[in-house]
Amino acid sequence: MSFRGPKALRDRLGAPIAIKAMAAKLARLVYRMLRYGMKYVDQGAAFYELRHRELQIKRLKAKAEKLGYRVTPIPVAA
Repeated sequence: MSFRGPKALRDRLGAPIAIKAMAAKLARLVYRMLRYGMKYVDQGAAFYELRHRELQIKRLKAKAEKLGYRVTPIPVAA
């Protein structure tokens, strides 16, 4: 299961259930960190921005194909 964020969860499940689901997810993460001695590593904003961009592109390609279009990437000059 990928992380979609609290807003997407709230929209899909409703606020009370989403709050409990996020609390349970965080509790599992903290338990694993404490139980197995894992360290928290902040990936940084750039990592999440890149991931978000890739996901956006994937969704837009799927939408275009659903509408009957074919998407071809254009190489960007460096």
